[in-house]
Amino acid sequence: CNTVSLPVLLGLMRHAGGKVAVVMARMPKGHGKFYGRADRIYALSPEVSNRLATENPRLTDRIKLLPYPINWTLLAEAAAATKRTAASPVHIIFIGRIHPEKGIELLLEACRHLSRTNGLPDWRITLIGPQSIPQGGGGESYVTTLRDRFATNLGSKLDIREPEFDSVRLSSCYAEADVFCYPSLAEGGETFGVAVAEAMAAGAVPVVSALACFRVLVRSGQTGFVFDHCAADPALNLAQVLERLIKDPELRSILGRCAKAHAKRFDFRTLGAALAADLRELTGAA
Repeated sequence: CNTVSLPVLLGLMRHAGGKVAVVMARMPKGHGKFYGRADRIYALSPEVSNRLATENPRLTDRIKLLPYPINWTLLAEAAAATKRTAASPVHIIFIGRIHPEKGIELLLEACRHLSRTNGLPDWRITLIGPQSIPQGGGGESYVTTLRDRFATNLGSKLDIREPEFDSVRLSSCYAEADVFCYPSLAEGGETFGVAVAEAMAAGAVPVVSALACFRVLVRSGQTGFVFDHCAADPALNLAQVLERLIKDPELRSILGRCAKAHAKRFDFRTLGAALAADLRELTGAA
């Protein structure tokens, strides 16, 4: 849940409402000390779990890992239905809020490096997501600034699209990606990276910043790549990773298959069964 008060209120009326189970859908910022009456707290990633246990050590035995589920089958089928050829441009995609904390400028700066690199196969970069401030974006003026700042170098290679909320159409967006780059800089905000998991299910190679929450998703060199967003020149660091993937279709193919297989553990069926089993144990249900 995204409310701080509801788990507290449910805890106070537990005698009437039964067991209280909470999904911690945001990185805890002091929440833990108020949740002593909760019977179970589901954490989206080990990073969230560790933060909760630090805030309130009494919760340690009540915390269970429950990542965000994804519709793996829908995404995998969308990728299978997408026609790509060896002549198709290598497509780098970001799906998420178009906001500075997501590392958008870092990604586009890396793409500027790529635009100056000779001999690369054809490639393009697409950003898809909420842009307005009410939707969590950086605002229309921020997007305009991005277009103006990188127009000279990127030109028609850069495409910025409005968000897509229909699950079928969104799966088709993920299926367009050869490389899915999520260079988030939100050290205290990211909890799991559901967009990364969805892209992996569609067979895209994930490239992510070195935030702790991504460790359960991306093993660098095995299911994707992690770049150092705290390096002296993080844009160059990211550009080097992207350049390697653009140049090497066999590497993209191998990592894409591994990413897809790894993401299957986050499918609705798998996580739903695990959740049901834990709730049966928690409630003593037959």
